[in-house]
Amino acid sequence: MFKIFQGFHLVEAYHEWKNGHRDSKFTSRMIKLAIAILALVVAWCIPADFYGIDGLGVIHQRVIAIFVFAILMWVFEPIPAWTTSMAVVGLLLFSTSDSSFWFFENK
Repeated sequence: MFKIFQGFHLVEAYHEWKNGHRDSKFTSRMIKLAIAILALVVAWCIPADFYGIDGLGVIHQRVIAIFVFAILMWVFEPIPAWTTSMAVVGLLLFSTSDSSFWFFENK
């Protein structure tokens, strides 16, 4: 059916070109995802005194770290925005709320 179309060779060339660049796109997405996760871990683990905010608690520091992660994920867009928003909601739920995992609870 598509063989009748006069521009079929152009469509085929485009798809071959697109498939050829898929690997470089995957690699750049994984690098961007790694940068966002690394920023999350760094912001999560640095001492609270680093922020220069008086009275900053552990929960506040976690929220700042998740906010940095969300910004980088939305700017770099290594995964779709809806997936990023679900990940942020999950991180907030399981690390800062009363329903958090036992190893995230304040003691």
